[in-house]
Amino acid sequence: MGYELNEVFIMPETDQANMALFTEHPMWDVVDNTASSERFGSSWQVSFGFKLKRKPEYVIVNVLLPILFLSILNLVVFLLVPESGEWIAYCITVLLSIAVFMTIVSAMLPRTSKPVPIISFKLMIDIAISSAITVVAILNLRIYNKDPESPVPKWLIGIYRILTCTLCRKRKIEPLEMRKLRRKTSKAIRIQTVKAISTAENDNNFEKQPSDLTVEERITWKNISYMIDGVALCLFSLAAIGSFAVFMIIVTGRSK
Repeated sequence: MGYELNEVFIMPETDQANMALFTEHPMWDVVDNTASSERFGSSWQVSFGFKLKRKPEYVIVNVLLPILFLSILNLVVFLLVPESGEWIAYCITVLLSIAVFMTIVSAMLPRTSKPVPIISFKLMIDIAISSAITVVAILNLRIYNKDPESPVPKWLIGIYRILTCTLCRKRKIEPLEMRKLRRKTSKAIRIQTVKAISTAENDNNFEKQPSDLTVEERITWKNISYMIDGVALCLFSLAAIGSFAVFMIIVTGRSK
């Protein structure tokens, strides 16, 4: 004998599912679960809902830390000595490493466009930063190898003097060094030094010393190259830290 819809109701015993026989999953944690009764067609049924949270250890070790290490390796190119000849090779190697890592991570993610995983945007930003670093390194290497006889433009000299505070160091450091020299050397040594300098000045083959050059004459293309290294290191470090911070804020905000 059948029953009508309004005569039979299926109700859960509690508001939550019984988790006594549940086996813990290695990748997911069950944060919360619900049990409710709802109408399904011409009958009633009990529906169970589970709220899952991915365990962070796997993602931290296999995704976040490699991204952080690649970002650090991406920046230390500006600490290399240009004479080593490894600038461009190093930049290209790091760029390819990020691209390969992006391929590996993409294989772990669902292939969907709605929504695109946040980690894909982060890796794409890292590739853009690495490409920009490669371009800056190439241009800076050309500046470093320019003809020393070629004059440095005055606007570059002005930027160099502002960033390195050449005038400030000339006023503050040189008198301090002279005072230290006077303290460490005896009177006899100072007299011999003065005599040696006088003899060198009277020599026909005497060349102009670096200390006699003006500030503009002391600044060469290599100094400009070193300045670009420092500025680029600071700017790209801020970009890398900012992108990683934004990525972590978005990820932690969505996980709540």
